[in-house]
Amino acid sequence: MNADRILAVGGMAFMAVVVGVALLGSAGAWSLSPPVGNAVDTAPPSNAPPAVRNGEAQRYQLGYKDYAFFFPTTGSDTLTVQQGKPVELEVILSGPNAVVGCMSSQKFPASLRMDNPTYADRNLFVAKPGVNVIRFTPREAGTFRFTCGMGMGVGQITVTA
Repeated sequence: MNADRILAVGGMAFMAVVVGVALLGSAGAWSLSPPVGNAVDTAPPSNAPPAVRNGEAQRYQLGYKDYAFFFPTTGSDTLTVQQGKPVELEVILSGPNAVVGCMSSQKFPASLRMDNPTYADRNLFVAKPGVNVIRFTPREAGTFRFTCGMGMGVGQITVTA
């Protein structure tokens, strides 16, 4: 191998390590900036259908299917919830609909402000090993898109009045 090729391969290997550390750092214990809020919930997973009586949360599961977010609880890629009622999304980390890679981070629009974001300044939730539940109370009606942390994988939530 000539020196240029060795330098190019070495540079690509170095960049792969830097990118890997950056990705792990944003989702793991290597992060230089401390997370805001409690991203890991220790409550048992809920497979129960949505409950909306007496202020109880509307509970759903958030998974991944066909390169997009998916809601196995409803069997749809769009979730419909009621305005003003708390919502809990359990992020699935194992099984056929598990969120993987960058999909394990969810960035919500400001109109769906999370109660427990990992990074509040970006309204970003990063799932960690264990049970992860995203909590928010929709304050306005409409249809809102959310993405993975990289802005590529998309999900949709419709809020009805």
